[in-house]
Amino acid sequence: MVLVAQKIKGVLVLEFKNIIAGIVLGIPNYFSIYFLVKALRSDLFDSSGIFTINNVGIVIISTLLGIVFFKEQLSIKNWIGITLAVISIALVSLATL
Repeated sequence: MVLVAQKIKGVLVLEFKNIIAGIVLGIPNYFSIYFLVKALRSDLFDSSGIFTINNVGIVIISTLLGIVFFKEQLSIKNWIGITLAVISIALVSLATL
């Protein structure tokens, strides 16, 4: 509703590249929620394990994308954090079996 009001007032400038970017970001976002709900409905893991794996997975994927696309340099603290996150996924996964 806010975007419609801004478009009517002429404040919003809508470009084709913005629509494409919205679609490119929207499709993975939709399917991530879809598969999260499917995982929550399954009996494979408890919901606490699913949320932990999901959140840590997002952090790891974001970090890898930052390294690949933005040439980020990670400090020793960052690598320790990533390693601890992977260990936490393993521990939660083993605890829920």
